[in-house]
Amino acid sequence: MEPPPAQTPTPPLTGMLRVIRSRPALFVIAAVLLVIGIAIAIALSSSDEITRRERELLYHTDHAAVLAACREVFANQGKYRTNPAWNGMSPARTDLPDPADPNIPAAIKKLLPADIRIGRDNVRIELGGGFLHYGLIGYQPGAPGEGTLKLREGLWYYAEDGNVPSR
Repeated sequence: MEPPPAQTPTPPLTGMLRVIRSRPALFVIAAVLLVIGIAIAIALSSSDEITRRERELLYHTDHAAVLAACREVFANQGKYRTNPAWNGMSPARTDLPDPADPNIPAAIKKLLPADIRIGRDNVRIELGGGFLHYGLIGYQPGAPGEGTLKLREGLWYYAEDGNVPSR
């Protein structure tokens, strides 16, 4: 009796393609790969836009005007409407002003903040979100201040990743 013929090993990719013979399965795989590719492209372009906005904030913004605006918001926080993005917060809260409020000082509004938060001794202007929070913190006179980079007495740049883009 003759031994059975030896089978040659099938390369993994060829074997997988034999299993996936139906068009719907190929369509699903192609669609998943397309979505992943689009997500990567969006992430890379978003990263470039964030770096551009950080540079604009650091090197082309009137920091004295922003600090004065932060101090104005701190002193007059009761005159701004509460940010509607903070659903469920009491409308009487004055520490979360709406960036779209027409009364927000122009130096802050011009930055197009995603969020403004008033702290114990500061006003935080949030420009990032999602994977990278960054922005400016304007402190009241005499407050020590902290952040990623001191821009002037009372005004700090912060980035949660700790990076400061070069010019």
